[in-house]
Amino acid sequence: MKNLEIVPGRYAVCKLRYITRSDMSLLLEEPFYNVSKSPEETTVVCREVVANEMSWTTEAREDGFSAIRVAGQIAFDETGVLAGLSAVLADAQISIFALSTFDTDYILLKTEALDAAKKALETAGYTIGVLQKSAA
Repeated sequence: MKNLEIVPGRYAVCKLRYITRSDMSLLLEEPFYNVSKSPEETTVVCREVVANEMSWTTEAREDGFSAIRVAGQIAFDETGVLAGLSAVLADAQISIFALSTFDTDYILLKTEALDAAKKALETAGYTIGVLQKSAA
């Protein structure tokens, strides 16, 4: 997989103890968000503007992320997709926060590093477009 898409928006990564039903209902209206839960924490990735509207109390929050997704579907037996992306970005000294869905992988990186990431990825042979909002 060499085709990538930038997901429109600026994103926040929030660490919570829990998430309320009313906050979840707000997230459900969003084209792109992620909720991960473990016994110790709940992590939410969403647009910064949405995080500002939530009633939750964050234990930690980091703003200023852009998101890039692998275009199309990745078969479960396909290997090395995320490793390839992360290696290129690591070589460019760009830190990432990775997410996966059933179909594909996403990487979040600081918005100020987006241009450098695009340059590094394009040099490594990736093509980068912009995800249409209705497809997110």
